[in-house]
Amino acid sequence: MMTSTQSPGMPSALLAASKVSTILTRDKFFGKKRNQSTSSTASVSSMLTTNARLRQYKPNATPTAEGRFKLKDTEELNSELLSCDWSPDGSTVALARRDGAVSLRNWTDTAPSPCELKAPREVACATTVAWIPVAQQPTLIVAYSDGRLVTWRGTNILQEVHDERLVDLKVHVLQCGSIVTSAADEVHLRDAATLTKVATFTTRLGGQGLLGFGRVATVTGGGPSIIGGGAAVWWWDARTGDIVRRIPGSGVRGDALHVHPAQDKVLSAAWLTKEVIGYGGAEENLVRGCTCDDQTVGVLRGLRYPVWSLKAAPGRGSAQGKMAVAAGNYLHFVEITK
Repeated sequence: MMTSTQSPGMPSALLAASKVSTILTRDKFFGKKRNQSTSSTASVSSMLTTNARLRQYKPNATPTAEGRFKLKDTEELNSELLSCDWSPDGSTVALARRDGAVSLRNWTDTAPSPCELKAPREVACATTVAWIPVAQQPTLIVAYSDGRLVTWRGTNILQEVHDERLVDLKVHVLQCGSIVTSAADEVHLRDAATLTKVATFTTRLGGQGLLGFGRVATVTGGGPSIIGGGAAVWWWDARTGDIVRRIPGSGVRGDALHVHPAQDKVLSAAWLTKEVIGYGGAEENLVRGCTCDDQTVGVLRGLRYPVWSLKAAPGRGSAQGKMAVAAGNYLHFVEITK
C-alpha cells in the first residue's frame, strides 16, 4: 500500500488515498497498537479471538455479501486464477489461469456460458489478461510467464511475439488504449498492431547500470504519464522515458494500482465506482468497499483464498456497478447496488 510520506511533487490526493489504505489494513481488522504494558495473557487471548474470527467461515462455505455488495454467482475452476478483466461492453470477464488457459465467462441473468482459449502449443502460465477496445470487435491480449505475448479475436490468434528474456511477463492496457508490458524492473510501450517494443521505461538509476529500485508488478496511466507500482511507485514521462517522481516503500501488490476515471487521483486499490474503492485483503480473505473518507459501504467476506485480481465495470438497473473477484481458483460475481 501507499506510504504516507509526501515526496516532492506528490499530489495531495495520492497522500490522502495512502492514509485510507493504512487505516483499512491496520485499524479496521487488528485494532490500534496495544500498550507495551498489556499482559501477555490478554495478548494471547486477543490473538486467539482474532484467529477464530478470521476462520469463522468453513473453507467450503459460500462467501457472504454485506451492505451494498450482493453476491450474484460463484464458480470453482480447475486452475488458479491470476488475473481478470472485463470486456469493453461489460458483458464478459476474461480470466488468466496458471495452467496456461484463458477462460471467458458471461455476466447474464442465466447460467454463464463458459469458453476456454488455449494456445496451440504448450506454454507457461497465463500471468495477465486485458481487453483492447477496437471498432469492429474487442481483442484480448494475454501475457505468459515464458515471455510470450498473444492477441486473440474470438477463438483465433491474431498476433504472437516471444522474448524468452522477459520472464514473468505481464500486460496492461492504459486508459488511453496504449499497450504496455512489464517484466522485472522494465516497462515496455508496445505497438498495438505488431506488439513490438517502441519505448522502454526502467526503474534503474539514470535508465542504465545495475543500481535499480525493485520490480514492477503493475502499470497504469493517466495523461502524459505512465505509472508503475511494485516495490515503489514510479511516474515516467511517456515522451522521454525519464522518471519524474518516485514514492519508495509503497508495496503495491498484484494489479492494485488504478487512476480515478474522473479525477486526478491514484490509489493502490481498485475503483469500483466513481465514489467507491475496493480492497482485496490478503490475510482477512475478504473484499471491502469504502469511500475515500474511510466509510465502509460493502463487504464480501468468507473467501476461501486471498484475492489476486479484482476488477469492476458499470452496472445497469438497480446495480451501480459489478465486480469480478478472482481468489484462488474461484471466480465471484458481485453487484454493487445504488
